Amino acid sequence: MTIREAFRTATERLESHRVPNARLTSEVLIAQCLSVDREYLYTHDDRVLCSEESQKLEDALCDRISGVPLQYIVGRQEFYGRHFHVTPAVLIPAPKPSTSSNPSSKSGGRAVSPRVRCELWMWGPGRDVLP
Repeated sequence: MTIREAFRTATERLESHRVPNARLTSEVLIAQCLSVDREYLYTHDDRVLCSEESQKLEDALCDRISGVPLQYIVGRQEFYGRHFHVTPAVLIPAPKPSTSSNPSSKSGGRAVSPRVRCELWMWGPGRDVLP
């Protein structure tokens, strides 16, 4: 299997399991398994993966599909151009779940009135001080 084929199949597998950023994730995993930069994947996309590299990629894909954070698999995280070493002892925040803009979903199926009573209280030196 070539890098191009591995990239295509890895992206398809990650997308089918609804892994966020499937394309970027597959790039990072393949680059990690080959011990190369991501740019190398595009300049040498016809290179054939050996059986050891294919197995490493398969293990990494299975881990990611099962929910292991990418940072744990790769062992590092880039932040503002700096690379930090990451172990399972490091807390990786879970992504925020998508919120619905449907008002009835927030009230257990009941429609929420768009009118909300609001009171404004001003505390300070007095009304004549403000321009």
